[in-house]
Parts: sequence; structure tokens; C-alpha cells
Amino acid sequence: MKKIYYSGIVMTLALMLVAAMGYGQVPELLARYAMDETSGTNVPDVSGNGNDATLNECNDCWVEGTLEGALQFSGTTAVTLPAADMGLTSNEGSVAFWMKVAEPPTSIYTMFWAGDNETGGGFGAENEMHIHLEKEEPGIWNGGECSFFVIADPNTFIHSDPEKGGNPGVPPVNPILLGDNEWHHIAATWGGGFVALYIDGAVMWDTTAYNPTGYALDHIYLGQMANASRTYVGMMDDVRIYEGILSSFDVEDLYNKNHTRVDQLPADEAGLSVFPNPAGENASIRFSSEGAKNVSVNLYSVSGALIGNLHSGTSAAGENVIRLNTMDYSPGLYFVELQIGNKISYEKLVLK
Repeated sequence: MKKIYYSGIVMTLALMLVAAMGYGQVPELLARYAMDETSGTNVPDVSGNGNDATLNECNDCWVEGTLEGALQFSGTTAVTLPAADMGLTSNEGSVAFWMKVAEPPTSIYTMFWAGDNETGGGFGAENEMHIHLEKEEPGIWNGGECSFFVIADPNTFIHSDPEKGGNPGVPPVNPILLGDNEWHHIAATWGGGFVALYIDGAVMWDTTAYNPTGYALDHIYLGQMANASRTYVGMMDDVRIYEGILSSFDVEDLYNKNHTRVDQLPADEAGLSVFPNPAGENASIRFSSEGAKNVSVNLYSVSGALIGNLHSGTSAAGENVIRLNTMDYSPGLYFVELQIGNKISYEKLVLK
């Protein structure tokens, strides 16, 4: 089991392999709940897929969030998603959302639950996965630690105190606590042989030993377990469900660009290319621009670290070329990031 915790853009080997096979293609967005309503029990899906969700109750539940509106969960509030229509399974998927809890939980707070049943309560025999905040358990948990539990073969249990290791029954070491009355971004991914948990754009922990059993996630709830236990008290905003695996770049973008809509385009649609590729001493980065828009071209290492900004400012209309001298860079895999206005694309660059 591989454990990582530090801030910045981070990508482990398993995540990198997924990105290298097709980064620039964001996984299909099955549903997005912006939670910008002001009344009622309907929670519209603004992705255009028609997967509207339903509130079981709403007593002053629509509040100000970090992205316009948000949903206040009282401990009896829950949202039921039309999961059977989404076709999501435990083989592969992602979820991302903003959350805010006023103080450390006094009970387990379930934010996201998904499974193939309506009886799962957290840690039984039912096929399920869930993201929750831990309550204080002396010698085991500090109140407000975030956990992601998945029934698999074997089961996977990762959390926001990776330094204490894979046994959750040992004392806390250096936990990240979320019951601080601040907005935090949470994302979790599963599939491709790994499970990952992110907090505020940084990967807390990933395991490369994920062996899914392939059960359907045809029941999904926000704010409770399937059996209506371990309910959530706090706010949620901008909940997104994906069919595929978000890369660490995708998650970091959701966190850092939460107030800006950025459309991700395949490199060929953006006119982004690198030649030669693989490259020796020099490489040419070409891209197309309509002109009169801010353009940024960055180079990232295989670890996700920013190597440098290659261009910043406006560019001429039509094809543009950046000459890159690669003599100062080590051989390996890199990523070129092109952002023009609110559109962003990536292309791989291999240096020999």
C-alpha cells in the first residue's frame, strides 16, 4: 500500500499511468448538483443528463455556499440520487464535492454512500462504499478525520491520517481534520487497480491494491447511509459524479478553479501538438489561437510538479510555435498544459 500526503499538484505512479493513457479526456460527468436552488425538494442535475435528485425534506435547507448556493443538512436531511439510471459500478468511478462542518462531529457523518442495496449501514456485509467524517474515538480517531471505505477483495479503508498506516484501529499520528467551519473540497476515485482520496486538491492516500468485485452502485445517497443511519450535519455544494477516474490534475483543477468554468478539450481540438515526440535536444510546441485572449503554456513533470511557465500573455491569431530547449531536463515523461481563455488542454511530451 502506497501512502502519500503533501500539498501541491501530486500524482502517484498509479494515477500517472491512468493519466498517461488518456489525460485531456475528462471522465464522463454523469451528474452535477450545483445546489443553487432557493426552495423545494428537487435537486436538479445541471450536467444536462437529467439525473435530478430528491430531498427527503427541506427546512431552511437552501443556503449560501462556496459556489453560489449550497444545501444545509440537518441530520435528518438526505438526498436520493437516481442511481439506477446512471449505470455506475464499483469497478470505476469518481465523486467530488465541497463540504463544510461547523465543529468536530459527535457521531459519524456520512456525506456520500453508494451500493447495490438499501440496507447498508457502514461496515457490514452489504456491498457499499462511503465517504464520511469520523467521530472522536480515543486512541483511534480524532473527530473530523475523513475516511473512504470500499467493500472489495480485500476491503479498502483509506483516511486523512495516512501516517498511521492501514490499520484504522491505532492511535492518530498527524490527521487532517475537517470539522473547522471552513469549506473543503473532497474527491474520491476508484478503479484501474487503485482507490484514492483527495482533500483540497491534494491526494491524501492512494492504494494500488484495489480489487473490485463489480457490484452495481444503483443506490446513492448524500447525507446518510442506505439505512438512514450515520447522518450528516453540515453543508454540501457542487456535487459531481463521474463514470471514469479523475486524474490528480482534474481534482486539482476542480479545487483551484472552483469559481471559474474551464472547458477541457482534447489536444487535437485545441491544435496542441509537440514535435518531435519523443524529443532529443529541442522540441517545438505548436498551438492555435484566435488571438486577443490570455494564453498560458506550462510544463509539468511526471510527478505533477510545475517545471516552468513557457508562455504567458496574449498570442497571435493562427498557429503559434514555442521552441523548447530540453538540455536542462532529465529524460522521461512530461505534460504540456495549454490554457486559452477558459479552455484547457494537455499533451504528453517524452524526452529521450
